[in-house]
Amino acid sequence: MPEDRLGWLLERVAGIGFPHDRHRLYATSTACTSHDFCNYSVSETKGKLGEIIETLTERFGRRIEGLKVYMDGCPHACAHHWVGEIGLQGTTAPAPGGGKVEAYDVSLRGGLGARAAIGRPLLRRVPTDRINDVLVRLVGAWLEEKERRQNGYSFRDFCDERSDEELQRIALEEPLQEGPKEVAVLRIPGPLLELTEGIDHIEVRPGTVRQAIEEASRRFPALKERLLTPAGDVDPAYLLFLNEDDIRGLQGLDTPLEAGDELLVLMAMSGG
Repeated sequence: MPEDRLGWLLERVAGIGFPHDRHRLYATSTACTSHDFCNYSVSETKGKLGEIIETLTERFGRRIEGLKVYMDGCPHACAHHWVGEIGLQGTTAPAPGGGKVEAYDVSLRGGLGARAAIGRPLLRRVPTDRINDVLVRLVGAWLEEKERRQNGYSFRDFCDERSDEELQRIALEEPLQEGPKEVAVLRIPGPLLELTEGIDHIEVRPGTVRQAIEEASRRFPALKERLLTPAGDVDPAYLLFLNEDDIRGLQGLDTPLEAGDELLVLMAMSGG
């Protein structure tokens, strides 16, 4: 490109929506394909991530360049929310007047490269109309601390130095009232929500994976018919993960399920 044509080129590229000086957060954030192209998604991603980026950049400007926000609409994690500094996974939350609204689980402390790590889920079912404020409080608290430190102080550093409870209080602006969990949770993917009346988290008593499915199926009978074969084995169309481990590498359906555990149902194929 001749130097005297560079201005012309930049102007034309900006005209189709790609200004060369756009905020870097647009480049370091990613979202899955969302509702329009994937039936697994239970919450908006691309449009919502654009809204979140706009909120953060208007509030904090260039100070947050380099931050990584990854957003998925379901547990299949096509956008790898588990390794984002801020990871968002679509879910649902009860609506005040009944029914449900789109919501997001928030994970922090994820990373790639020399500091590779799986993010830790810290906030559950944050409604879509609250998620922007939650992220503004977390990012704002980081930047306040960063001003007292050197420029290399990252959002990951900020999160690593604080306990889960501290980060939760910052995000929610209030102490959490939850006590220790006395139940385990069975998490249902988007394609199966029609079997559970739209509920994507089912609390079950500790026991085994098989007992958890049996208990959940007493409330939603079609769930067992879909997850298990007539012989009582896991249907090949689904995978079951206890926390981060595939139960096929544990004790299968006889794997113990303890209070606080999460049993995640995944489709044995990925959308997006």
